[in-house]
Amino acid sequence: MEFKKVFLVLALSLYILTPLIAQISDVEITIECSRLSREERQDLRTLEMKIPGYFTNYEWFDNPYNIQMPIRINIFANSVNKTGNNRKFSGQMFVSTLSGDQRFLEKGMRFIYNKNQTLIHQEMISPLASIFDFYAYALLAGEMDTYELMGGDNLYEKARDIASRGQYSNYSEGWAERLKELNKILDLPEYRRFKFYFWKIIDLENKGETTKIPENIDLMLENLESAFDINSSERNTTIFLNARKEALIGLLLDYGTKEQRQKLIELNSQNKKFYQNKIEEYKK
Repeated sequence: MEFKKVFLVLALSLYILTPLIAQISDVEITIECSRLSREERQDLRTLEMKIPGYFTNYEWFDNPYNIQMPIRINIFANSVNKTGNNRKFSGQMFVSTLSGDQRFLEKGMRFIYNKNQTLIHQEMISPLASIFDFYAYALLAGEMDTYELMGGDNLYEKARDIASRGQYSNYSEGWAERLKELNKILDLPEYRRFKFYFWKIIDLENKGETTKIPENIDLMLENLESAFDINSSERNTTIFLNARKEALIGLLLDYGTKEQRQKLIELNSQNKKFYQNKIEEYKK
């Protein structure tokens, strides 16, 4: 059974009557390159203007839920190395959903970008566009997981395919690490199920089916516990918890039991003080 978020039925009705809406609806992009030469800074400013359209003017997948996901990209280009006709920039890149519940960080990013280089979608591995494609599919996969149980499988496979081919391409640098980070998500289905049940509870609340919520809180907490049993400091689960902690404790205050709230505190001790403060406020 598929579960829908707020206003999904209305959104699907509107989707039939309106043109395709971008699955990645907005891109906040900044490229910090103050250490580079004037010419290089100018070229990267041109790239900065190209990036939003690359994401928003493309149909990434068949979108039955009318997903509109804004993302944020921050690139810090610290140095450049010229080899033949190519310029290889080095630095860091931070890619996330705007809500911050999914985040990727490349501390040692290297990418090739030459003057007047175009960004185009293609099957072949390219030195910069394929990196953007990889993260687009990974973020959209994580979003699909919140609509269907393991709903992001196909999109995660698209990201994995890009990374796998990238390792054996002429632009292999960085792809092994990207694949490693992706596999951390794919190897922990408990994290993905935890996210799904969190959003299923919100969906049940919106549909007025609140009697079903307590059992789904149990399922959510069971998967959170299983994820942390495997890795008590698992990065992606922790990122999601930190981004959604207010909504999470709010649901447990409205529909959960004292035991369920205590279990959340025990599992997510990093946010213990925040949860306890919210519980005290709720009692007043």
